[in-house]
Amino acid sequence: AGPIRQRDAEARLAAACDDKFVRLWDPASGRIVREMAGHEDAVTAVAAGETCLVSASRDATARLWALDDGRCLGTLRGHQGRVLAVALDEAQARVVSAGEDGAVRDWGLRSLECVQAWTSHGQGVAAVALSPDGARVLSASADRSVRVFDGERAVSLLRLDAAFIAMALFAILLVR
Repeated sequence: AGPIRQRDAEARLAAACDDKFVRLWDPASGRIVREMAGHEDAVTAVAAGETCLVSASRDATARLWALDDGRCLGTLRGHQGRVLAVALDEAQARVVSAGEDGAVRDWGLRSLECVQAWTSHGQGVAAVALSPDGARVLSASADRSVRVFDGERAVSLLRLDAAFIAMALFAILLVR
């Protein structure tokens, strides 16, 4: 689940639901504002912008939704298994998805076409994020690694293993 704010509207909360729906809630009243249906299996993640929302599902797809009326704007297909995570950057017109197939896919928001796919992870990818400038894609995998990809040059820039991450966090805590 995640908070979203639409232009000229009240704050809303988007929720990924096991019953195949994406729901928008009004946190002030606790009421459902909108239900979006279309996935054929449980929804695993959502990411929202100002005008649209992207959802990930166990049905091996991600879907793009209009926030103003809840209609499905398109379906992103390409993963070979459950889609576990999504990130959205409306300013850069990009969606990033990740799945149990170990792939991270970069999609054009307008074309809904996959423009780049990275398959560097050895196991499923459970989290993705875009850097604030949209130039980097970050992913975290069950293979105990975090990767940083250059979205403009379509190359892997960095791999951090769990042991290195743990040592770095420990060092940061020692300095405090």
